Amino acid sequence: MRPYVLLVETQGRILSELGPSNTNQLPWESLLVHDTEAALEILRLRRVAVVVVNCGSDLPSMEALFSQIKAFDQTIIRLGLAAKEKQLCDTPSSVQQILAAKCRKEDILGAIESALQVHEKLQANPNLASFISQLHHLPTPPALYFSLRDELESPNGSLKGIANLLAKDTALTARILRIANSGFYARPRRICELHEAVGLIGIDLVLGIVLAAHLFDRLPIPGLNLDDLWKHNFAVAKIAHHIAKSNHTDPSLLHAAHLAGLLHDLGALVLLANVPGHYQSLMRRAQGDEQSLVQLEREELGAGHPEIGAVVLTLWNLPEIVALAVGSHHDLNDQTFPQANPVSQAVFLAESLVTEFAQQSRNPQTTVVDTPLKQQWRIECEPLLAAALK
Repeated sequence: MRPYVLLVETQGRILSELGPSNTNQLPWESLLVHDTEAALEILRLRRVAVVVVNCGSDLPSMEALFSQIKAFDQTIIRLGLAAKEKQLCDTPSSVQQILAAKCRKEDILGAIESALQVHEKLQANPNLASFISQLHHLPTPPALYFSLRDELESPNGSLKGIANLLAKDTALTARILRIANSGFYARPRRICELHEAVGLIGIDLVLGIVLAAHLFDRLPIPGLNLDDLWKHNFAVAKIAHHIAKSNHTDPSLLHAAHLAGLLHDLGALVLLANVPGHYQSLMRRAQGDEQSLVQLEREELGAGHPEIGAVVLTLWNLPEIVALAVGSHHDLNDQTFPQANPVSQAVFLAESLVTEFAQQSRNPQTTVVDTPLKQQWRIECEPLLAAALK
């Protein structure tokens, strides 16, 4: 039986084109209504997996409906369409993903497909479903991310066009230039032009930086060193990319290794934004031991940051291979590592190497759990690790 997707459109005709008569060939069954009372009645009659709402510029009505849906069934995934760019920034807490109303039909279909994947995961993991439902802030991609994607997909898109969009955010511009001039990129001269920096770093990694910066900027938590978090995530991204490339991974997957490495701790940022005091307490108790931290998360919160990050990335409609790598970056072992995809393998190894290198830099007496595979990559990646964490 195909899952139900409820489309609620009180203004406009965007979702009407995705109604039952136009989606017969899709792996879900669409139900279309034009008022909120009818939507709530359908929820009482059908087991709906995903609700997509278009209320035009009436954001309060969307928020009210989603709050009622959340109270009715916390596993229903809630997607909204925003008529104005400002609404992409002012996302109600009851909305789990929001898209620009002017986006392509394919983008909405892709978001629905990703939402169905998340619904399936939550159905299979009640602890994760319960925890996700309690989050008062589930991040959505910033408006700049969608603008950059539009520029990339435009026939007239260019590096200068991308740089012009990025230049509107001075803090982000400074961070990208700083990364381009870091020890990772041996350049004979300093890069001062943003379009040159974008060309050097690569647009895939720039998109990841935009997503990560959006999350980091929402974490003004006393005692939290955001520079160290940035440094760690960027180091994992570069080492994961290097490992994947050295293993002759399909070139089309190399950008996934970059992106998954940069966003691998997304779930930890979500936890810091939602339960800062409790989560910082867990971090202190773990004393820098990532495996202990994940164990504490699962014992006390019901879910660990790897699976939380994977859920958010799936909701963002990022490639499945990126979400898989993020979801498994602490959980591979001698039995599961050989069966994992090359991106998951690269991110798992990179995270382990970066964490251990940082620990030994602070305390040379630190004992690490070694394997022949890790030892091989540690030797090869040592110059990169030193450049990343100096």
